[in-house]
Amino acid sequence: MEFSASIKDELTNLFNYNYFYERVRSEIERSNRYSKPYSIVRFDIDNFKEVNNKFGFEFGNVVLKQIAEISKNTSRGSDIIARQEAENFLAMLPEVDLDDAFVFAERLRRAIEENENFGDEKNQVKLTVSMGIVTYIRKEGMEINQLMQILDTAVYQAKQNGRNCIVPYTSFMPQEDYI
Repeated sequence: MEFSASIKDELTNLFNYNYFYERVRSEIERSNRYSKPYSIVRFDIDNFKEVNNKFGFEFGNVVLKQIAEISKNTSRGSDIIARQEAENFLAMLPEVDLDDAFVFAERLRRAIEENENFGDEKNQVKLTVSMGIVTYIRKEGMEINQLMQILDTAVYQAKQNGRNCIVPYTSFMPQEDYI
């Protein structure tokens, strides 16, 4: 029980960021050894601060749990879904290239966008997410911190593009390194 608690986010029961970080580190080694791709998707709830300000933190916590549940239901058993912090979530998709990561991200984005019942019995809100994707394969020396910075940039770009969209980050590296 204590081990499970040490790898789980207390609120959402998703994996926590520390566990996610270690799993990505292992996946980098595996990808380098076997030339297998993997993708990371980061998704941030759009305008979540306003939801908390309007309805309160308890309501916001209900929403976070609901987003976590949709995320789990949209993913495969081998995927690692984690809460990074506040309204930021991550999904590591082992052996998934950019095209398939985009399919996953779009399925998740649409499931969140189409849900009109986020909230509690008194108040409901519609939500959207801004998403970034990076796919990694065969790039010796790439560190997890670099991948997280790439995802930050991709999500920032999604927000700049009007929110509720997906930005795959591929332009910074040669095509043979990032699919």
